[in-house]
Parts: sequence; C-alpha cells; structure tokens
Amino acid sequence: MLGEAREVVHERHGPDYFTTHHGSSKKIIAMLDSDGNLHIAGRLITEQKDLHY
Repeated sequence: MLGEAREVVHERHGPDYFTTHHGSSKKIIAMLDSDGNLHIAGRLITEQKDLHY
C-alpha cells in the first residue's frame, strides 16, 4: 500500500499532493492545502490494528 516510493509535487500557490505509484499508474494519496489541512484520499478504518505491509 504505502510501501512504495512517495513523492511530493510542489505548486507555487496551490496545495501539495502526496503521490505513490501502483503499477504504471500514479495515485494521489493525500493533499496538504495552504491552510495546513491534510486531506487523505480513500477511507479510514478506525478498527485497523495491524499496519504491516
């Protein structure tokens, strides 16, 4: 899942995007807006205990 290399794409006045690669596709996994709010793509499973890859 998040074990692959991640990169941050910087824009001048816009948000920062956190991406990963899944095969040949580049996926956005999160966005940090100019107010410092982190928006995570997908869903959050609060009962998740084992975070091993």
